[in-house]
Order: sequence, then C-alpha cells, then structure tokens
Amino acid sequence: MIQEAIIGLFATLFTAIITWGFARRKNEAETDTLEIDNIDKVATIWRELAESMKLEVAGLRGAQKEILTKQRKLFEENIKMRAEIVRLEELVKDLTKENVKLSNLLKTN
Repeated sequence: MIQEAIIGLFATLFTAIITWGFARRKNEAETDTLEIDNIDKVATIWRELAESMKLEVAGLRGAQKEILTKQRKLFEENIKMRAEIVRLEELVKDLTKENVKLSNLLKTN
C-alpha cells in the first residue's frame, strides 16, 4: 500500500515535471511570438510616421517655394515702386519750380 502510494506520488511528480517542462517551452515560444508581433507593430507605426513626415515635408517645401516666388514678385514690385517714387519726386520738384516761376510771373503782372 505504501509502495503504491509512493509510486503514485512519483508518477504524479514525474507527470507534473514533464508537463511543466513542455508548458515552459510553449510559454517561451508564445512570448517570443508576442515580442516579434510587438516589434512588427512598432516598426509599422514608425514606418507610417516616417511616411507621414515625408508627406508633410513635401507639403512644406511646396509652400516654401510658393512663398519664395511671392517674395520675389513683391521684391520686384517694391523696386518698381521705389523707381516710380523717385520719378514722382523729380516731377514734384520740377512742378514746384514751375509753380514758383508762375507765381513770380503773376506777382509781377
């Protein structure tokens, strides 16, 4: 009877150890699989972020080119307006001189 109990105990203990060993291997394999899945998910997220940033940068470059084009146009327009101001200032000087002459003529008459 004691022998049967000891054999039963050893059989149970042996079965538990074998089951634990196989379960451990299975758990390690599942853990490795989960880690690989998580790495794939993180890589996908980073890839999507990188693509998004590329599109954003491309959009910003387009906007930058547009701004630079407008800036050049405004610069050219500014140069033309300054030239027009100089021309108008000369015209005002000439007209002022002519006005003074005409005023003097009117005073003498």
